[in-house]
Parts: sequence; C-alpha cells; structure tokens
Amino acid sequence: MRSQPQGHEDYRRVVTAMYRQIAEVAGHSAVAAMMSHIDLSEGVLGRLGAEKATMARRSAEPA
Repeated sequence: MRSQPQGHEDYRRVVTAMYRQIAEVAGHSAVAAMMSHIDLSEGVLGRLGAEKATMARRSAEPA
C-alpha cells in the first residue's frame, strides 16, 4: 500500500484511514497486526524528502 513517506499525501491519507477502519471500526485487530508494512508516521516532506536525500547522495559521490 502507498503508506510510505514517499507516497503522495492523498494516497497516504486514504491508506491510513483504511488501516484504522480495519483495526478499530471493523474490529479486525489480528488482520491489522499482520499489516507490518503500513507506515503511520508523519511524512512531513513526503516525496520531497526522498528527492533531497537522493540529490545529497549524488552530490557526495565522486565524479
């Protein structure tokens, strides 16, 4: 699912809402516990943060 910080914020919002619905509203806590790939952290910079890290890594590489 697109819950990683690099994912678009709209996708992240939908995925986290779906996860919370599964875990809390539907009461399928066992199913939710198996979803270890869900990232519920705040992706403040999202894709921009990933792009900045890539740019920094590339600029640090020897030419």
